[in-house]
Amino acid sequence: MANSHILSVLRQAHFDGLAKLKVLQDLVDELNAGELDSVRTRLLEVMPFFEKELPLHFRHEEEVLYPALRRFLAGPGPILIDGAAPDLCSLLFCEDLCQRLGPLTMYLRDHQILYECIQNLIGMAHQSAQPTETDGDWARQVMHAIVSVQWQLGSHIAKENEVLLPKAEEVLSPKVLLKLGRAAENLS
Repeated sequence: MANSHILSVLRQAHFDGLAKLKVLQDLVDELNAGELDSVRTRLLEVMPFFEKELPLHFRHEEEVLYPALRRFLAGPGPILIDGAAPDLCSLLFCEDLCQRLGPLTMYLRDHQILYECIQNLIGMAHQSAQPTETDGDWARQVMHAIVSVQWQLGSHIAKENEVLLPKAEEVLSPKVLLKLGRAAENLS
C-alpha cells in the first residue's frame, strides 16, 4: 500500500470483497446441494477476510476518508440556518444539511449493520467445526447468515463504488488523496 492513493486502496478492497461474495455464493450452492462438510471447511477458509481484512477496510473509510469528506462537505465555521444555530429538530428536517451530511451517516449505518451480519456469520463458521445431529438447523442458520452478508456487503460496495468514491475523487485533490492513503497505511 506504500504511497497509494486512498481510493486505489479502497477500490482494491471492494474488488476483494466482491470476490468473497462469489465464494459465499458458491457456499450457498453447496448448502443447497447438502454438501455440509465442504461448506464447513470453506467457510472457515474465508473467515480471515471477514475477521481482519474487512474491519481494517472499514477503519480506512471511517477514520480516514469519511472525516476528510465530512470536513469538505461541512465547510468552514458552524452550521447556521437562517443566520442562527439550529436546534436538533431543525437539523433533522433541514434538507440541505441532510444532503450534505446524510450520505456519510448512511455509510456508517451500513457498516454497523454489516458488522452485525458478519459477527453472526463468524459465529456460525466457528460453530461449524463439529458435525452434530442438528446440522439441518445449522445449515438453515448459516444460509441466512450468508445471504444477509451477501446482500448487505454487495449493496454497500455498489453504493460506495457508484457514489462515494467518485464523489471523493471529484472533491478531494490528488495531493489530499495521497495523504489519506498514507494515513490509511498507518492504520494497517
